Parts: sequence; structure tokens; C-alpha cells
Amino acid sequence: MGTYRGLVPERDYDPELLFFACVLHDIGLTEDANKAQSFEVDGAEFAAEFLTRRGLGAAQVDTVWRAIALNTSLGIAERRGAVCALTLAGVTADLGVATTFMPDATAAAIHSAYLANGWTPRWRCARKGLRTALQAPEEGAPHLVAIEARR
Repeated sequence: MGTYRGLVPERDYDPELLFFACVLHDIGLTEDANKAQSFEVDGAEFAAEFLTRRGLGAAQVDTVWRAIALNTSLGIAERRGAVCALTLAGVTADLGVATTFMPDATAAAIHSAYLANGWTPRWRCARKGLRTALQAPEEGAPHLVAIEARR
């Protein structure tokens, strides 16, 4: 995503922080992270605790926190740095929208892989506040991180 925007890893953003933000952006939908705030804030808080325990510095943790907390905030995330903007771009691509930054074939492959597997209906349920029924799929990254965080 960054390449399509002319961004260079390490120079314009930290690829490790982008990875953490993208992998953990929906962690707030899991039972372990659900603390009755918005799933974005719950996820950001959970990710911050998780990454802090693993030795990331406060500035790095804050970057990931912002990217996760703003991952559904069009018009805001783009103004909060490259990691926030790129996380939002990935999330919107997952939803099947705002894919003008990538070739049509790439967008079609993403949509085919994810939208065909029922991701969009889970998203709609999450936005309606039905989070208790939306535990992350057992094979998904948020679920695996939640298990690791309990250790």
C-alpha cells in the first residue's frame, strides 16, 4: 500500500509498526479485548498493553494505538501519520472499498479471498454493536494474539 503512495519503508514509516497495527486492528472484537468501549478503542488498548509487555517503546506503542483506534475513521486517520493512513487503507480494502491506490487485479484478489468468506457480514454485525457474538475465528491473527497475551 505504501508503495502505491510513494512511501518508503523505514524512511516514511516503520514497517513493523504497520504490521502490528494491521494484524491487531480487529483485536477489539475478541472476548479478551472487549471492555465495553468501541471495538477500535478496546483493540487499541489491548494492543498497547500487549506490545508494551513485549518491550516496544512508548512512542512505538502510541503509533500502533492511534492506527488501531482510528482504523475506521475516514478523514482523521489519513492526517495522523503514515502508519494510521496505511492501516486505514488496508482496512478499507478489506471491506471492498477505497481501493484506487492498487491495481484492479490486486483489489479483485483481495475481495475474492475475504469478502467471499463472509467477512463483510461480520463487520456489519460489529458496527451494530453485536460484539459478543463476534469472536475472532480461531485461525485468525486476533485470536492467536489473544491466546499469546494470556500467557
